[in-house]
Amino acid sequence: MLQGVALAKPTLILCASIAASTSSSGVQLSPFAATVLVGAVQVAASVLACFIVDRVGRRPLLGWSALAMSLSLAVMAAIPTTSNPAFPVVALCTYIFAFSVGFGPLPWLLMAELLPPAARRTGTSAAIAVNWLLVFAVTNGFPGTVSAIGLMYVYLILALICGIAALCVWWLLPETRGRSMTQIHQEMATARRSQLAR
Repeated sequence: MLQGVALAKPTLILCASIAASTSSSGVQLSPFAATVLVGAVQVAASVLACFIVDRVGRRPLLGWSALAMSLSLAVMAAIPTTSNPAFPVVALCTYIFAFSVGFGPLPWLLMAELLPPAARRTGTSAAIAVNWLLVFAVTNGFPGTVSAIGLMYVYLILALICGIAALCVWWLLPETRGRSMTQIHQEMATARRSQLAR
């Protein structure tokens, strides 16, 4: 319930901005239609994630998710310079799909797999607290930031952040697919010892 209330404002802001972008580019898409479209894409991607996460793996799915989010945000930043009216809708749906198949569900799964049992309660609590503090900051800072620097620059900054996230996933995140928690923790401890020995 709280998540729905907390996420309603950014979703409405995003859908209203997409509705405004699409109407200025020639496509007539109401905020209600944009919200329904976003919800349908989100549900479809979340269901798909359940079926492919063990086939594809956590790391590739998160990496491609971040890359697709970055590219779609870059396209959304370029919307005012394009004459193609389908770009805003496709870019938004791509972003929502990529988030919902990767960065939406997988961090919660990875916390359970990567944190050792002794640190799981504290680590999960800290990660959830940081997540919701950042959701709060982005939700409340989005309108003011758009007013200060413009929607295009906000999308470019977010695209850059998603690009950095993709690099971090590919360079730093171990793959946990098909491994027991004992194997994962042993591999991480071995990697830590080898780094400390350098």
